[in-house]
Amino acid sequence: MPHGHQNRSRAVPERPLNLTLVIGSNRHGRFGPVVADWLLDRIRDHDDLVPQVVDVAEISLPTSLAPTPEYNHSFPAGLRAVEHLRQVYAELHAVTIRDTVSFHNAGASFDDDGRLKDPSMPDAAAKAMLDQLVWWGRGLREAREKRPYAA
Repeated sequence: MPHGHQNRSRAVPERPLNLTLVIGSNRHGRFGPVVADWLLDRIRDHDDLVPQVVDVAEISLPTSLAPTPEYNHSFPAGLRAVEHLRQVYAELHAVTIRDTVSFHNAGASFDDDGRLKDPSMPDAAAKAMLDQLVWWGRGLREAREKRPYAA
């Protein structure tokens, strides 16, 4: 190889990951769309994520049954539900990510236009969560392509 020339391999850009953001409440006066819009802006800042929004209030869901454990032993309301759902996802052979974004008293955290009053901590938490999601998503996609997982 001539002096001054190096064999540079060009990195092939990775395909973006498809990400579904589910707004899971359909009750009157719900606050989920405000938080979802905020998070969607953070997701769109990631070139490696292609978001799709599913709002259960805007789609026609089939009639279904979803038996759940009793309230005091699983799936409590609010932020603690994610701790219990990790166990459910493990049983489904799904990978969860550790980092989260949480809003204590979400209604008071946003102004009347749906903007966070103090976005610094939630923005940093969203970035960490989405970065971790991309890392796991790419790693799992590569693993599925090289060695499919049979549950």
